[in-house]
Order: sequence, then structure tokens, then C-alpha cells
Amino acid sequence: MFQQDNVGQKIKEYFKAQGISQRQAATMLGVTQQVVGSLLNGKSFGKRMAAKWHEVFGFNPAWLVTGAGDMFETEDSQKESTAKKNVAEGADAVASEVLRLITTGELYPASVVKAKDELIAEKDKEIQRLNRELGALRNELGLRDKSALQSTHAGAGAEVLAELKQ
Repeated sequence: MFQQDNVGQKIKEYFKAQGISQRQAATMLGVTQQVVGSLLNGKSFGKRMAAKWHEVFGFNPAWLVTGAGDMFETEDSQKESTAKKNVAEGADAVASEVLRLITTGELYPASVVKAKDELIAEKDKEIQRLNRELGALRNELGLRDKSALQSTHAGAGAEVLAELKQ
């Protein structure tokens, strides 16, 4: 808790130097003043809340969560964060475009997609048929095992009766 108290105290000092009140910070973050107050008074930052404070004020999210490191990200880590964000945004854009091309038939003709869907449906039916067949075979095997077990017991009973009659 000591590190979180230290984090809260340093943020209070920063807000004072910047002329930012808890109420103003709460408005900027889209939370209540009570949430800001509890965080400044030692409540632990979660990852989501740390990310929000980073987005609004530029605080280092790792520092907010752990109390270790620098209050603000260094230029290198900001560049790395920006690069990761750009890569993620680019990947999302590519995925969206590929999906659009597939659904409009520009990447794969609709006939190819339809043929693949039909093949998948056929294979699903075959799998269902094989599962039913497998279930029937398991039942048959279970009945055979019971029958064999009963005949073994019946045979043993006959032997005992024969011995008793002697």
C-alpha cells in the first residue's frame, strides 16, 4: 500500500502544480470525484484505470499500477507504445478490408465461397453419420460384454451345482 500512497501523493503534487482539481480530473476522466479521491488516497489502480489516466494525463501506466519506474513514460517507451498502437490499428484495418473483400466476393468469387460452404456442410453431415454409427457400435459392444459376462456367470453356476450333486 505504501507505493500506492506514494503514487497518489505524487499525482496530488502534479495536479497542484498544474492547477488541476480532483473534480476537474474526474470530469476529464469521465469518473466521479470519489473515484479520483480514492485513487489519490492509496486505492490501487487497475489496468483499465491506469490506461485511462495514461490517455488523459500521460502518466506511465506501469508506474500507476506498481509505483515503480518513472511517473511519465520516457520518449523511447512512448515511441514503442505508439508503434504498437500503429501496428494494432494497421492489423485491424487489414482484417476489416479482407473481410469486406470476402463478403463482397472481390477476393473470392461468391461461387467459390458457396462451394466451400457446401463442402463444409457435407463434411458436417458425414461427421454426424459417423458419430451415430460409432454410438451404435459402442452400444452393440456393451451388449456383447454383458452377454459374455452373464454366460460366464451362468457357466460357473452350473459347475457349482454339478459339484454339489456329487
